[in-house]
Amino acid sequence: PKPTLFRYFPAKEDLVLERIADHQGESARVVRDRAPGQSPLAALRAHFHARLDAHDPITGLSDNPAARAYTDLLFTTPSLLARLLSYTDRDADELTSALLAAAPGLDASGLDASTARLSAGLILLAHRHLARENWRKLSDGLTPEAALADAHAAADRAYDMLTRGLGAGYG
Repeated sequence: PKPTLFRYFPAKEDLVLERIADHQGESARVVRDRAPGQSPLAALRAHFHARLDAHDPITGLSDNPAARAYTDLLFTTPSLLARLLSYTDRDADELTSALLAAAPGLDASGLDASTARLSAGLILLAHRHLARENWRKLSDGLTPEAALADAHAAADRAYDMLTRGLGAGYG
């Protein structure tokens, strides 16, 4: 039999990735808890900007030494990046459900489960790309304060693109 540890962590990478468990399902929660009349993408945009302002490590824009060391490890270890995909898949499942619940009756517009899943994947990919770009800027020597304006501008560009592409159902 496997040692007890592997009941909780099926792969050794999960021991490291457990630190991001607090963010598991976060995008789905943002969509479910958005203000009345606020679109899913508007809620996610506002949330991402708030996380940037808070220098949340999940955005790649933290200069906390422990958070930086963790992010360095995550973004430079291929096996961790590969395992992160399984976490992203779970997030995509939850976000897909939240998007479908947010857009009832839009099936006539072609917004079905497949479209919601593709939308969730694009949103989460944008988040991951933005975080990695922020991490690169800090790795190149910028401080979070110096990178913040560009990080906000990049987030707006990403969300503008998402809104143009997904706006019919979620914008």
